[in-house]
Amino acid sequence: MTSLGDVSVFDVETRNSFVQGVERFVDQRYNFETHRRLAATPERFGRAEWAQMAALGWQCLPLPPEHDGLGAGATDTGLIMEAIGRGLLLEPYLASIVLAGRLIAACATPAQCARLLPGLAAGDLLLALADRNNDTAQPVCATLAAGSWMLSGAKTLALHADVADQLLVAAEVDGVTALFLVAATAPGVARDGYVLVDGRGIAEVRFDAVAAELLGDGESDARAALVDANDHAANACCFEAIGAMAALNAQTVEFAKTRQQFGVAIGSFQALQHRLVDMTIAEQEVRSITRAAALALDSGQPGAGLLVAAAKVRAARAGRFIGESAVQIHGGIGMSSELPVGAWFKRLLAIESLFGDSDAQLDRLAVARDAA
Repeated sequence: MTSLGDVSVFDVETRNSFVQGVERFVDQRYNFETHRRLAATPERFGRAEWAQMAALGWQCLPLPPEHDGLGAGATDTGLIMEAIGRGLLLEPYLASIVLAGRLIAACATPAQCARLLPGLAAGDLLLALADRNNDTAQPVCATLAAGSWMLSGAKTLALHADVADQLLVAAEVDGVTALFLVAATAPGVARDGYVLVDGRGIAEVRFDAVAAELLGDGESDARAALVDANDHAANACCFEAIGAMAALNAQTVEFAKTRQQFGVAIGSFQALQHRLVDMTIAEQEVRSITRAAALALDSGQPGAGLLVAAAKVRAARAGRFIGESAVQIHGGIGMSSELPVGAWFKRLLAIESLFGDSDAQLDRLAVARDAA
């Protein structure tokens, strides 16, 4: 591997080899029957599959090189996220590696990084971020007593917090946002897990005088790191959406070639051909703006977060259009559990709401425009 500025850790040959390995894993080890089987398990993902992903280097890709990682940015991470979208992988790569892993690398002390990041890279540790306040419950408060930090309060919509080994918890301390590390099974932690529309787990987490470890030196505000990590996670979601859209488009084209009405394939109908072209164009538009946003993140371009916001809006609109069109063209079978069409569509709907829905992203763009 070689460094190509701040854009890629791969040279062209190694990048192609890595992509082929990712595609082989999805095609040979993670078919739709695997997805359905794992979705029905209590954890709703596969520990064995997670270990296989780690053995192939997926988890170490975006983590720092000094802690068993490869130091890849959003562009290279997008290679994995697109495959995750195409293969409907259920494993918590987004929550544990892209989001929590980036926060550990940005905010933790060297000693904490040395303790946590190798476990993430090896697939031995699952982390989840709990940073969203529950509007109906007390926000998480952190108090220092006898040299130890204690957390009380509640967080909601914590992605994969129901299966995590440890939780990263955001709390305000003297007007500064701090991150704390909590064992998910520690006394005083209660996790109420539930399932999103796409079958993935999420949880509301309550803390009742829970012992916690401060992440970092306690002097730096974690707000900027949280914004940065959420931007990378939102961009990763867009790459995942691209994978799902590409799979939906390919499946729908094949169906149109074989499904017959009035003695001919429905793909010969001009109106349907126009719809399929529009679906492909929508996918390519999301691909272009998502890659541009990833390049902006990797190069530290000012306003990269606004490009991510624009990509997220475009992905939401295109995902809904492509999903609805695919279901309509397939007919009733499009939403049956025997085909992955409905599963891809449900994942696109879930991605639309993660890390800021279209309304939130448009508000962010409007604020930036008014401030210019």
